[in-house]
Formats: sequence, C-alpha cells, structure tokens
Amino acid sequence: MQTTIDKTKLIATLKANRERHVKQFEDADRGYRQLVVIKLRELSERIETGGQVCLGVRLDAEGPESHAEDYDRAIQMCEMSMEQSVELDEHDFETLVLDKWTWSKAFSSSSASYSSSSN
Repeated sequence: MQTTIDKTKLIATLKANRERHVKQFEDADRGYRQLVVIKLRELSERIETGGQVCLGVRLDAEGPESHAEDYDRAIQMCEMSMEQSVELDEHDFETLVLDKWTWSKAFSSSSASYSSSSN
C-alpha cells in the first residue's frame, strides 16, 4: 500500500518525533552516566580499602545510543525535495510517521534501564 503525505506535515511529524527521541536519550544518558559514577566509586573504595580489584573493569550493559542522525537525514531529505508531497509505502509510514524504526524496541528497552522516569 502507498500513501501520499504533505511534505510540510511529514517534516513537522519528524521534528516532533526527533525531539521526543532526543529527550528520551538525554534522560537515559544521564541515568547511565550516574550508574558509571557509582560503579567507579565502588571500584575506588575497593582499591582504597585493599579489596580485590579486577583490572578488566566493564559495565554490565552499554549505554543508550542516540539515533537523532536518522531523524536528521529524513528531515533533510524531505526539506531538499522539490515535491510538495511525499509518497510513502507502509514501511516508510511506520518508520517516519509512527516512529517505529528498526532500532526502536532496543532503544526503548535500553533507555528504560537508565531513565529517571522509570526509577
């Protein structure tokens, strides 16, 4: 199935989706950095008290990853288009309008682990 969407509306939707994504990323990134500080303080305390220390220090999970560039690329493509409307197939509509990217589930799961709103 195909649909034709007004380019201005699509750009506005993409910008709103991007803004929501960046806020979610920034919140999760703050939480992740706080976790890193806690883990490093624990390691420092073990060092200072003569406790056992593993030099191969690593966190159990990776921090959140921003996908703002994906939004930026889609926005720029729309802005540079000479057409006033954009034709989307179902996959493009789901991604660009409904904000369900291939990375969305992994991003939401990772972000929820560190988000202050989920703690």
